Amino acid sequence: MFDTTLTDPDSLMKLAETRDPATRDRLAVAMADTCAARNLGDSEAGKVLSELLLTLAKDASHEIRTKLAEKLAGVSWAPRELILNLAFDEIDVADAVLKASEQLVDADLLTLIECKGIEHRVAIAGRANLSAFVSDGLSVATEPEVLTALAANKSTRLTRKTLNKCVDVAESYEPIHSPLCERTDLTDELANRLYTLVSDQFRRLIVERYDVNEVLLVPIVKEAREEASVSTAMKPIEWPPRDLEEVQTVEERSPVTREMALQAARQDRVVLLDEFIARSAGVTTQGVENAIALGGAWAIAIACICMNVDRSGFPPVYLAFARAGRVPRKLERDAAQEAGRAFASTNHERARDALRRISGDV
Repeated sequence: MFDTTLTDPDSLMKLAETRDPATRDRLAVAMADTCAARNLGDSEAGKVLSELLLTLAKDASHEIRTKLAEKLAGVSWAPRELILNLAFDEIDVADAVLKASEQLVDADLLTLIECKGIEHRVAIAGRANLSAFVSDGLSVATEPEVLTALAANKSTRLTRKTLNKCVDVAESYEPIHSPLCERTDLTDELANRLYTLVSDQFRRLIVERYDVNEVLLVPIVKEAREEASVSTAMKPIEWPPRDLEEVQTVEERSPVTREMALQAARQDRVVLLDEFIARSAGVTTQGVENAIALGGAWAIAIACICMNVDRSGFPPVYLAFARAGRVPRKLERDAAQEAGRAFASTNHERARDALRRISGDV
């Protein structure tokens, strides 16, 4: 009905004068088909078609707007204003353009992330080749569904900050385990953390892709299963300034928590870890250094108990000290078993006493 007139500006204007809703809907779909089939560029017909499509879409039914989005999502020359309107529409309408339209640039996507709901964010997380700005923007709210969609997006290389949030969420959100374990851009530290959180079938995937210290982790995983409980995803800690004197002044107002210790470990802030262990055990930071130098993995396990860090939190703490050159990066089986036995048999008070004795402060 419209095929011979959709590239003629005068004919387009006449067709758009109709007030019949059904005819206007059919016209909008036909115009979208024409737009998808050929790039009219900056020609007069192209400009008129873009303007009319935008006008018709505003009055179109939900079903027609959805069709327009699906037809134009993959069209790089689709009218930008129309694509933006569709992207801000209900998720059923917006989904196709959120996932695929090249007309949406980073600034548009960041605005959508801020202004729209979680369903829009999940759709954006599935776009191919997201920039670091957008992927980090999506991770700000630490929404498990959004992070799972990001983890499943193999075309996008995620920043360490976002991957860290994904692994944090994996502590309590099982659906993210599979896509995370199938990624190839985790750091070895994150892979070791993830190993302690997932089932055996996913551990095999991690071992195939990363440098995982199974000698260290297997005994810990085995013992942790006996006391496993569902916990909420860790929230980022707002750290005080890095100057140690100011750190001590600020942090002495409240006891050291598991979250504080693990955040310090994951940020490789070993000086702060020494301070946390010293305060938890009632020794000096020099005493902590002495204890770890003498006791290695066992001493770190005892230190974890002092800070209320359980078995599942031992790997990042150990790895932080390993990266600082304070303990070997690779552990022998005997050392790993000693650490495991410490967690199994030592309570908080006994851990404090043991660390004081080995520190040389007593």
